[in-house]
Amino acid sequence: MTAAFRLGILAGLRSEQETLVTASRDSSLVVALSGARPELAKAGADHLVAAGCTHLISYGLAGGLADYLAAGDLLLPSEIVTPDGSRLSVDPAWHCAALDLLGELRPATGALVASDVAIASVAAKHALAQRAGAVAVDMESHEIADAAARAGLPWLVIRAVADEADQVLPPAALVGVTPAGATDLLAVLGSLARNPGQLGALIRLGRAAGAAHRTLKRCDLLGGSLGFGLLQLGSANPL
Repeated sequence: MTAAFRLGILAGLRSEQETLVTASRDSSLVVALSGARPELAKAGADHLVAAGCTHLISYGLAGGLADYLAAGDLLLPSEIVTPDGSRLSVDPAWHCAALDLLGELRPATGALVASDVAIASVAAKHALAQRAGAVAVDMESHEIADAAARAGLPWLVIRAVADEADQVLPPAALVGVTPAGATDLLAVLGSLARNPGQLGALIRLGRAAGAAHRTLKRCDLLGGSLGFGLLQLGSANPL
């Protein structure tokens, strides 16, 4: 990245941030974590703007809503659907550059719907997919879109599918994240003690999340040093 850019990334989990090995070598990069909490996602997005970031990315894991998406599939949505049903487009030039850069990963470009709550059941995923016309869901992208709109900044979404459309999110996964985005092991163990029958679903989710993290690491290797396509735009300042 050149001095003309200051890239801000909002993620939910520390494990997502840890995939940014190449990108994090740029001292101008700013990362905020939401801990999968709506109020912290908004605060994190606002922090990135206040820190002087010129470009914003919503980055990390997402839940699959389309049956054809598998764990580890890359998502580069062209638009998001906000919780109130509005449809907002990502920056088109940046999106095209990212698609070119990350094309070997065959990213899906369908709409991503944002939610303020985790979509845990298969039935809820199906209903949301039908209602929003979206292929995946996350909990941070609408806050990036809102902060970018208020500040007049370009924004992008880079996500990888963790849980698939037919996959239930077990209770332990929903309580197992601290506000700092780390794994809350005590909360996970407590949930398992109360409901040991969820262990199989939790193991499956762990494997799926591992596939998604590997995809994010490949994205970072392909695009971190190029600002995920920003430096391919052919301008010192693509704003």
